[in-house]
Formats: sequence, C-alpha cells, structure tokens
Amino acid sequence: MIIIVGANEIGVNVAIRLLKTPMDVIILEQNEVLAKKVSAEYDFPVITGDATKPQVLKNIGVDKADTVVALTSSDQKNLMTCLYAKKLGAKRAIAKVNMSENQRMFMELGIDVAIAPSLVLSHFFDTAVNGYTIVGTEKFESIFVEIPVHHRGMQLKPLKNHKAKLVSIYREEGFFTPCDDDEILPRDILVIVGSREDCRKMAVEILG
Repeated sequence: MIIIVGANEIGVNVAIRLLKTPMDVIILEQNEVLAKKVSAEYDFPVITGDATKPQVLKNIGVDKADTVVALTSSDQKNLMTCLYAKKLGAKRAIAKVNMSENQRMFMELGIDVAIAPSLVLSHFFDTAVNGYTIVGTEKFESIFVEIPVHHRGMQLKPLKNHKAKLVSIYREEGFFTPCDDDEILPRDILVIVGSREDCRKMAVEILG
C-alpha cells in the first residue's frame, strides 16, 4: 500500500501513475473540500485527515504501508509525517522538500528519499540549455538510485538476472563501471537503464 499525503497536483499525478502498478493507493488530505473534489474525479480513495497526527496515520493502516509519500507545501508537515510514519511501521518514507536547503536535514533525520523540486528542475533546465536531455520515455528510461546511509549494502551478482542494467556507480566524487565482483555501498548513486518496469524492479530489489 502507498499512502500519498497531499491531494495537490503533484499528489494526484503520482497517484494516477501508481494506479498502473498492483499496489493499493490512498491519498490523505487535510482540506475536506479538496479531498471531496479529488475523490469525485478520480478512481482512488481520498481520506480527510491531518497526517501530522499519529492517530490519523494509525487509522489508515500506516503500519502496513510500503511507502508514505509526503507532498504538502510545508516542509515541517512533510518531515513530521515521514518521521511518524517510519516510527509507526511504514517501510519507507519519501518527502517533498520545498526549501532546497532543508534537503540534507531530511536525509540526516532518516527520511529515505528527500526530493527538492527546485533542484530537480534546475538540473533539467541546465541540461536543456547545454543541448542535451535526460533520457526517458514510456518504454525506456535511465534512472538514478541513491542508496540510503542505513542500507546494508549488497553484491552485484544477484542483479544479473534482471533485464535492466546497472551501467555506472557514482562514489566518492567519481563514476566507475561496475563488474560482478563489485558491491553496492551506502551513499552510492546508481545509474540504471532499461524499460521503465525493468528499471524499477531492479531498484526495488536493491533498496529492499
């Protein structure tokens, strides 16, 4: 089960994309009017509630959640939501970081993935200005996977069975092409290429 906190444009679009997967998707939205509007328009449950209150998270089964994604416009709410979700049993917590200078803090506090949209957008525009683009279509993409600090590490040999390919690892300020005897370590950034589905299957296995 995936719990998305925030029925804003990003939250709704993420939910729509996740409907293509076999996982159940729930949106939690504090604004009752917005929650009713989104619930009437889309085919996924929208629950009204404040995600910064542990009891609300308990009531929607956060302990059974594979991932909680906090996408509100408040860094404080996103951080509190993720910390409570992890404490209550959610396997992973992903947060939108509205103020990019807070990204490092989110990661240091144990949030699995902290994404600052301003930094992501600046990267895309920078590549466009310099005459190249990030590769990605419905059938093929190249993804980056950042290994959390608390990751246990793993050998690469078990990944050989995947159709996607791990083509590069960024570690200690440099890229290298991995071989079967190499190991994935905490803080590594992996570059994986293949179909969208195959890339994500490999990422799920790596992240656990």
